[in-house]
Amino acid sequence: MIFTKYGKNFIPEKARVYQTKVKNAQEAHEAIRPVDASIIPESLKGKVGSDLLKLYDLVWKRTIASHMSSAEFYQVQVDRSDNKENIFRASGSIVIFEGFLKVYVEGCDEPQDNDNESILPPLAQNDQTKLQNLDALQHFTSPPPRFSEASLVKKMEDLGIGRPSTYATILQVLQDRGYAKLVKKFFVPEIRGRLVTSFLTNFFGRYLEYGFTADLEQSLDDISNGKKKKIEVLKDFWKGFCENVDQTKNIKISDVIDRLNEALEAFLFATGKDKKISRVCPECKNGQLSLKIGRFGSFIGCSHYPECKFVRKLDSSPTTEQDNSMFQSSEYPKFLGIDPSDQFDINIKKGPYGIYLQKEQKLSKTNAKSNVKSTNTNVIRASVPKFIDPNKIDLEQAISLLQLPKILGQHDGEDVKVGIGRYGPYVFFKGKYTSIPKPETILSMTLNDAISLLQKRQKIPS
Repeated sequence: MIFTKYGKNFIPEKARVYQTKVKNAQEAHEAIRPVDASIIPESLKGKVGSDLLKLYDLVWKRTIASHMSSAEFYQVQVDRSDNKENIFRASGSIVIFEGFLKVYVEGCDEPQDNDNESILPPLAQNDQTKLQNLDALQHFTSPPPRFSEASLVKKMEDLGIGRPSTYATILQVLQDRGYAKLVKKFFVPEIRGRLVTSFLTNFFGRYLEYGFTADLEQSLDDISNGKKKKIEVLKDFWKGFCENVDQTKNIKISDVIDRLNEALEAFLFATGKDKKISRVCPECKNGQLSLKIGRFGSFIGCSHYPECKFVRKLDSSPTTEQDNSMFQSSEYPKFLGIDPSDQFDINIKKGPYGIYLQKEQKLSKTNAKSNVKSTNTNVIRASVPKFIDPNKIDLEQAISLLQLPKILGQHDGEDVKVGIGRYGPYVFFKGKYTSIPKPETILSMTLNDAISLLQKRQKIPS
């Protein structure tokens, strides 16, 4: 097929054979593939639906490209002089043979759609080039990016940890137990994750080694292949694990705290823009700051407690400029403003079921008999629907959402209500729910708009 459509040069010298990266891989997880590569996508136009054709076109291209010759490039560096002793440099590649790029370019539906700035046109020495734009940019070395779900799975594959059927569970447990959270598709460690990892590394280091996990995976494979007996594997693991547990039973909590203070020094005690590490109490100037474990979580406290009551709450603050940009639009809770109608504070918060709005006001009352003041809190909550970006929500939108469900007016002697339910925005009239086709219009919907919708959907009289 490759020879017929693209020519002999696009066929590799040796046929490409792909093997699984994970030992004892479950082949049921392999991707779909064409049964006959000679059935080219163009021949199916008009015979199948457009969506099916697009899917087949993608699968066919990737399959064919994976068996074609490699692309060949020249790595080049171009210097351009402006005759004023200024030299401007561009580094990149020149394609000398397209290879598999003739069929498929990663991230592009069509090879010609590739707009990679590192690909340079063919150039020769002393060629005249036209300067279109020149920007003076300063570059700083960035730290390695944090793991995304895809890159973390790739890393586990490389280390021989886990297998395809367990990766989704591992990623979910990291978030469910509060060890890490996803911020703009990247994992950022939470306080609990940092403390648990540091504790296990210091006292159960052997069981956190990549080699131990990979070796245990191999032992499980050997059991499934009949090379080892499960009782022997369990005995070997349990003997060493029990010895490790016995060694940690008599360790005092103060010793554990000292080890965590040392291991997490940069995270716990670095303050200011320069991230200078200091354990001197900023309040009494004599005590030493240390990690404290309380009933409501972890915090930083002074060693001279109770004489000095300085405490500092721990949070998952950004540790790099890269983290800081990730956190800018995702920090909750966030104060939006005050509802002018009742002077209630409105905040946007993040809970276990998503982003929501909360309006609350503390109301103080004095009991006439006992002359004792009591405080009650009136709280109203509303989920932020999917059609509204929580990072761009304003006070006006928040007030409108908190008023739902609401009565727009009456028609034919019955109330006409609008609200947001389990299946999205709706109009409620005479015991029946009618979905609003354009969800974003619910905040601006009038009684006339609602009646027009009901006339089309429920066929009510005008």
